[in-house]
Amino acid sequence: MGKTKVRSPKLVKILQGSVESLLDKYKMDVELETSVGSIFIEVKVTAECSDEKVNFIKSNKVPTLEVDLSQFIEQSIETVIDALRNIEPYSNWIYGWCEDALKNEIEKEVEAQRFAAQQALAREVERRKKVTKRAINNLTRNNTIGLPAKELPFITIIGGREYKLQAKVLNAGSWNFNRFNVMIDTDDYILATCQMLSKKGKEGSKLYILFPFNDDALRSFKPVPNSALLCRLFRKGSYPYMWLSFPEPSPNKLQQAQLKAKQLKRKSLKYFESYS
Repeated sequence: MGKTKVRSPKLVKILQGSVESLLDKYKMDVELETSVGSIFIEVKVTAECSDEKVNFIKSNKVPTLEVDLSQFIEQSIETVIDALRNIEPYSNWIYGWCEDALKNEIEKEVEAQRFAAQQALAREVERRKKVTKRAINNLTRNNTIGLPAKELPFITIIGGREYKLQAKVLNAGSWNFNRFNVMIDTDDYILATCQMLSKKGKEGSKLYILFPFNDDALRSFKPVPNSALLCRLFRKGSYPYMWLSFPEPSPNKLQQAQLKAKQLKRKSLKYFESYS
């Protein structure tokens, strides 16, 4: 689950011990009855514990410690005993005596985090629903909406050099509309439409407005082809929307926007040339 738990070294009391104990069909080198339960010890000298035996130990959750004595083959038993007064450098758990407890702790923590995230998401959804209700009330009361600017990238050559510029086909500003209508109202989002009005009050294109209550709704929503679609971002500011789709402007309007962007770029280049 992407988490790690560590249990510090622990001294336990040995109540009883035996060697070559049978565990199912496997012979275990040492069996200890301790104050924390049964613990088996496998001693590695010339051969490691077989994969089959390791799989049995892990699948049956048998607390088993492997002690590696391979480096002591040519040394006296007294040297081995002295070295093993600190067993940690020469041992590792095949299956830890507290492994289940640590996994349970991780699972509880992950579940608690998952529950907290669900609660936070539920609160955010409720917040967005309240914001949406207020936003729709404001829109229908004023029949105006603050539209963000829309820029389209293009490439041009100035003075023999290539530049990537943005043609602003729509300036940010407040626009009038009529015929506001909620088309779809679900637990995940609200989709509304309105008829945009020109500065002279003439009806123009239809505008779609999406109010997503969660990020999944935003990712899965498919805009209407060749339509202008705004998405409510639920943040503060004059233009708390972004464009999800924008219809292709007329060739003349796009050409004018590109020409203006090139003129501004030429001015900035001349300024820096004169400054340098």
